[in-house]
Amino acid sequence: MTTSPKEKTSPASALAFDVGQFGQQHVDAFAQMQQDLVNLLEEANRNWLARIEVECGSAIDLGAKLSAAKTIPDAVKAYEEWLGERLRWRTDDSRKSIADGRESADPKSGMPIELIERYLPSLVIE
Repeated sequence: MTTSPKEKTSPASALAFDVGQFGQQHVDAFAQMQQDLVNLLEEANRNWLARIEVECGSAIDLGAKLSAAKTIPDAVKAYEEWLGERLRWRTDDSRKSIADGRESADPKSGMPIELIERYLPSLVIE
């Protein structure tokens, strides 16, 4: 059985692939990755705004306590309580940031590991 010249496979045709489909898959994966990153940033922004509201409320409470203080020791006590609360928040924030960073950030790129693991395989040329 002989093969015609059209049926023979050349090295170039053996490596051929649909560039359009390949490109579209990468564009789709990249767009989804960007959307997921935007969602992560929106969540971080909501958390940050919630913290700001709590801290504003705490500052208002401090102002009320300082206004109601009759003596300097009362004012100092109110300020110490307020400052202690803020220090506890900062300590908790630091611990959470360190734990989250270790769990979720790629040390080389700084991107969330969840996004890298989800999208890197689809962005690799095979």
